[in-house]
Amino acid sequence: MSEHSVYISCAGEDQRSADIIQSAIEKCGIRCESTTGISSGGDLSMYTETAIERSSVFIVVYSRHANASSALTREIEYAASRDIFLLPFRIEDTPMSQELEFYLSTYHWLNAVGVSPDNVLNELVVRVEALIAQTPQKPNLSITPDRPSLLANGIQFAKTFQTAFKSNPQLLKLIGCASAVIAILIVLRITSNERSYRLPNGPRMEFVWCPPGTFMMGSLEDERNRDDNETQHEVTLTKGFWLGKYEVTQEQWQAVMGTNPSKTKSGPKYPVKNVSWDDCQEFIAKLNDSVAGSFRLPSEAEWEYACRAGSTTMFYFGDMDVAERKWDRDFFNKSEAEKRSLISSTFPVGQDGPNPWGFYDMYGNVSEWCEDWFGDYTSGQATDPPGPNIGQFRVTRGGDSVFFPPNDFSAKRGRADPDAKFQTTGFRLCVSELPDS
Repeated sequence: MSEHSVYISCAGEDQRSADIIQSAIEKCGIRCESTTGISSGGDLSMYTETAIERSSVFIVVYSRHANASSALTREIEYAASRDIFLLPFRIEDTPMSQELEFYLSTYHWLNAVGVSPDNVLNELVVRVEALIAQTPQKPNLSITPDRPSLLANGIQFAKTFQTAFKSNPQLLKLIGCASAVIAILIVLRITSNERSYRLPNGPRMEFVWCPPGTFMMGSLEDERNRDDNETQHEVTLTKGFWLGKYEVTQEQWQAVMGTNPSKTKSGPKYPVKNVSWDDCQEFIAKLNDSVAGSFRLPSEAEWEYACRAGSTTMFYFGDMDVAERKWDRDFFNKSEAEKRSLISSTFPVGQDGPNPWGFYDMYGNVSEWCEDWFGDYTSGQATDPPGPNIGQFRVTRGGDSVFFPPNDFSAKRGRADPDAKFQTTGFRLCVSELPDS
C-alpha cells in the first residue's frame, strides 16, 4: 500500500465535506491526502503531484464550486493522466461543466444528495477498502504498456481542439459541427473502458470492458464455506470481452421479447427473473437477429474473472471478516422490516457495488446464468475454458437475495436444469465486439 492511499480533491468552499470524508476513511486505518493549503492558481506544486502519484484512489468532491475551480480541474487532469482510479463524490445536484464532464462522465459516482450521510459514507469506505486492499487497476481498453500515454494524449488532443476553437471561431464553421462532435467522441471512446448500447426499442444496456488476463479461479482449500467443486486452478483468457455492467432488467427484456416473465413486476430497473437458461438463449437469439450482433452469456471463467476484478480474496473487497463487517454495517443497523425485505426480495440493479472494474450486483440480487454446463474443473492450467461438452445442469453464479450474502463469494458455484425457472435467477450479457448502435 502506498504511503498515502487516498487523495481527496475539492474546491475550497467544500473543505468541510472533504474533512468529513477524510475522517470516515481514516477511521478505517486508511491514510488520506487532501487539497488543504494548495494554491488556486498556476501549475500544480511538486507536493501535490507527489501526493497524487502515490495515491491508489483519487476522490473528487463534486459541487457547483468544483465546476468553477481551475485548481481542482488541474488535479483531476493530472490524476487521469497517471491512470489513477477516479471516484467522484457528488454533494450537490448541479450539472457538470463541460471540462469536468470530459474527465468524470465515464467513472462510477457516489451520490450523497438526498440520502443518509452514514449510509453513503459507509458505501464510500467499502469501495475504497476494496480498491486499496487489492491495489487493483481499472481494466483498460488497451493492455499495452503505453495505455497511460494514450490517455494523456487523448486529453491533450481534446484541450488543443478546444483552444483552437476559442482562438479561431471560424475554424468551427470550416470543419463543421458534425466533424467536431465525431472527433471528441473518438477521444472519449479511446479513453473509456465503458460503452452503452441502445436496444432496438429504446432502453440502453451498459457494458464494461474486461481485458485478456490470467487469474486464479476457484477457492483455497481452507476458505470458509467452500465446496469441493471449487478446486483452485490458473486460468488464462486470451481475448478481452464486454460484460454487462448490470444484470438484464425487466424493461430490457420487455424491449426485446415484448413480454415480462417476472412474476413480481417490481419495476423497469429491477432484474428480469423467472427466466430459464433456455429462455435466455431465445432472448439472445432474437437480439442478435435484430442487430446483427454476437451477444451471449458469459462463460463461467469470464464471470469469475470479472467478479474478482484482480482480487485473490474471497470477495473482491476482502475476505470473510471484511464481508461480515460490511454486512453488519449494511444490514444489522436496519429495522426488522427492512431486514426482511433485504433477504426476501430483489432490488433495482446498481444498488450493490461497483467492484473495482465497475460491475454491480455481483453478489446477491439474482443468480446469473452462465454459458457452461456444470462439471468438474479441468485439472491444472486452463486457457479459455469452455466447460464440459455436455451435462445435466447449467452453471449459475453470484448467489441471490434469499441466501446470506457472505456465502455468495467470488468462487461460489451454482447449478440448475437449463429449463428451470426461479424467482431468484436472471442473467447479464456478454459480447466480444459491441455492434454499432
